[in-house]
Amino acid sequence: MTQTQAQVNYRTVNDKLVELGWDWSHPRIVAYISDLNLRHKAKYSISKLPSKHYHRLFRCLDLYEQIDKTLKACNASWSDAAIVDFFARYSEKDINGNSTNRLKVCNWIALEQFVRHSCIPF
Repeated sequence: MTQTQAQVNYRTVNDKLVELGWDWSHPRIVAYISDLNLRHKAKYSISKLPSKHYHRLFRCLDLYEQIDKTLKACNASWSDAAIVDFFARYSEKDINGNSTNRLKVCNWIALEQFVRHSCIPF
């Protein structure tokens, strides 16, 4: 990651979203902001998030990008059994115990390390 916490803001996150071909209406981003509003009993808009949340979003997007590049370099995909199994094991669960495919930052880091060490491009 090349951005420090002080440098990450709405514009930096927006630029990262554009690089990924995403926008603020991507389901993962919408879910993150919805959870944030529920947890803090607030109504944050995308352009007025607390700075630590821009940093967290940027970190997750950066990890996603690294994982995606590694998967492509290894001719693998997000639907490969090992990745699906990782999400099933480590993602948050809904009230019925089913996987939501939503990972905490620490699990995104673990997934990036797993992919980097398991997918060795030739």
